[in-house]
This record gives sequence, C-alpha cells and structure tokens, in this order.
Amino acid sequence: MSIGVIPANLAKPPPNRGETGDLRMRHRLPGSSILGPVSDLATVALLLAPLVVAAAITAGLVALAGRVVAWSWYLALVLSPVIYVVWLWVFLVLSGLIVGAIGRRHPKPRFRAIPGQTHVRAVLKDDLGVITAIVCYRRLALVQGLPFIHVISAMPLFFRTVLRAYSPSATIGHGGVSWGVIYDPDLTSIGDQVVIGGGAVVVAHSLSMRPDGGLVYVSA
Repeated sequence: MSIGVIPANLAKPPPNRGETGDLRMRHRLPGSSILGPVSDLATVALLLAPLVVAAAITAGLVALAGRVVAWSWYLALVLSPVIYVVWLWVFLVLSGLIVGAIGRRHPKPRFRAIPGQTHVRAVLKDDLGVITAIVCYRRLALVQGLPFIHVISAMPLFFRTVLRAYSPSATIGHGGVSWGVIYDPDLTSIGDQVVIGGGAVVVAHSLSMRPDGGLVYVSA
C-alpha cells in the first residue's frame, strides 16, 4: 500500500468507522475462541515490560543527575515534564525493539482464517502472525493515549520512532509527516513530502469476526 502526497483538507476519516477504524476496539475474539485469551496474555506481557523497563532507566538517569544537582521536591515538580518526555522516548525506543523482533519472527499474515474453538496449541503453532497483528493494534491504542504523543509524532525527527513503537517496520519518505492515525506502517509506504491530515485514518488490513467466534484477517 503506497501513499503519495495527501493534502490536509482531503485526508479525512472514513464516514463509518468499523472495527479497523476505532482505537477503542479491543481486537479480541468473542465467544469461547482461544485466540482472545492468548492475545490478551501476550499483550499484557509485551506492554508491561517496556513500561517498567523505561521507568527503571528513567529513574536511573534521575539518580545520576542527582549526583550533579541537588534534588528537591519543587525542582522535581518543575522538571516533571522533562522527566516524562525522557521516559516517553525510552519507552518508544524499547517498544520499537520488541515489536521489531516479534514482527521479524512472526510477521502479519496476508490472509488467515481461524475457526472458532481453535485449540491453544494450534494457535501457538500456526497463528502467531495474527497474534502479532493484534498485539500491534493494541499497542497502537496505548501509544495514541500517551500525553504529548500527537505533538512529537508530527515532528519528522520522532515520526519514525512513534510508528516503530507499534509496528515491526515503517517505510517513510523524506519529509513525511502525519497528524492522523496509521494502523499498519509496516504495510504502508509513505512517499516523500507526504502530509497526512488531522483526523485521517490509514488502514491496510481487515479483521472480521465469524458467528462461531472465528476470525478472518486480511492485510495489504
């Protein structure tokens, strides 16, 4: 999927946001399908790890700074936005490393149909690519909810870092910037000087639920 130059006034959200266009959707299977719990556990583990490690690294940096500057409660309060930005950057970098490693080993599938009542062993053997996709979309929901993320994601210096925080890879031309939401940076090619307008949603996959609790995943 390739994107050329998109004027900001033309890049608008689709009129009807379905399952792929709403960050509030949980991307899990209904009913008793095993893929939902498996993806839930994977999501929790893969989300908590970078959050905790980023906090530990940031605390270490603050402790080192305390050896140079005498810390006090009011100084910590004044510098709290700076400390948060440091934590945010560390979290985004760690997330990119984790998602990149997972995506290289288990990339998103082009097409996958999973019947309802699928056994957990079959999921872990044949459907880890789908779990990768679900984990990426849930991580996107987390990243989009972080303070300052929309500001720094519009800066070319941080644009790729933000995309890589929830995508195994990202193809971005020179000077590309986005004020919208790109669900699948690894499946979307963004050309030079591309501007994706505010409120735009770029989706390169379809995720459908079957009545029996099964799932059909299709990507570009």
